[in-house]
Amino acid sequence: MLSIDTLAQRYGILPSELLEKGSTFDLWICNSALRFQQEKQAEQDGDFSHVSVEELLEIRDSIQ
Repeated sequence: MLSIDTLAQRYGILPSELLEKGSTFDLWICNSALRFQQEKQAEQDGDFSHVSVEELLEIRDSIQ
């Protein structure tokens, strides 16, 4: 889970401001955005470890 500091850095505010004004929804959105960015970067780097075996088999079967 991402920390208060990471979220505050992302939005350019102090952690105390985030604690005062932020919500768990902000944490959820930021965490989802970071996860998405990490998955896209992994795809660009050729790392498909986040893809399940079932998905890989479906891809293979669709090609054959």
